Amino acid sequence: MAWITPKTDWSEIDRCTYTDINRIAGNLNELGGTSLKADYTQDDVITKAEWTLIVTAVNNLVESEGYHTEDVPTMDATALNFNVVEGLTREVKDWIDLKQKQHDAAIYSGDAVYLDDVQFLR
Repeated sequence: MAWITPKTDWSEIDRCTYTDINRIAGNLNELGGTSLKADYTQDDVITKAEWTLIVTAVNNLVESEGYHTEDVPTMDATALNFNVVEGLTREVKDWIDLKQKQHDAAIYSGDAVYLDDVQFLR
């Protein structure tokens, strides 16, 4: 599944649908290499155990990427918590993208590299 822009403007009147859970789980699978279920249909009901897996995956992703944040999702299925889960997912994706750009810039900076008394230019 490809990355889908997270919804980060949840309000108390919003209803979470199977497409929302598929987006959330799919994005986490894309970023964290998790294998969360991301093929819910309109006939499915997400269980507390499945939501717990999603929240745990977000927390693990934040920790594994070394992303520092004050936001910590809870196990509550509230609009505020959906904003935290999807917001953190987006922030960590931006963090990963930034780290990749920094890595690429360092490689192509033109700095000299020395290996066994031989100079190479990148």
